[in-house]
Amino acid sequence: MPNNNNGSKWIRPDKRLAIYLRDGFTCAYCGSSGVLDRAPLTLDHLQPRELGGTNEATNLICACRDCNSNRRSVGLDDWLARLPDSSAIAQRINTRTSTDLTPYRAKAKALIHGNHFVVTDIRRRADMSWRSEHLHA
Repeated sequence: MPNNNNGSKWIRPDKRLAIYLRDGFTCAYCGSSGVLDRAPLTLDHLQPRELGGTNEATNLICACRDCNSNRRSVGLDDWLARLPDSSAIAQRINTRTSTDLTPYRAKAKALIHGNHFVVTDIRRRADMSWRSEHLHA
């Protein structure tokens, strides 16, 4: 397996942004927000590359830098077993990865090309997503 030490060059910018949009700019594991908490976000391979995982959107989720670093190449089931409320986290991951990325890629491309109306809508939706996950829990 090739190593993954290519910075952000291993994934196209619109796909990276689409996954961040799909996941509401929040860490799938701890719920930290890249927008409200200013948590540094990364993309995490659910099935690590070292264990045969791919760069497909169904294998990628947002994770804050701390969670991604702490997980390293630990298999998802083993990692979830270490976390509190692992069933809710597993459900959140399943919901995110089963969501069609196509509309998010369209929004990502519009953002990259500077469509102001899309930017405003995404900020509003990210705020609503965070509020629904954190204020109603």
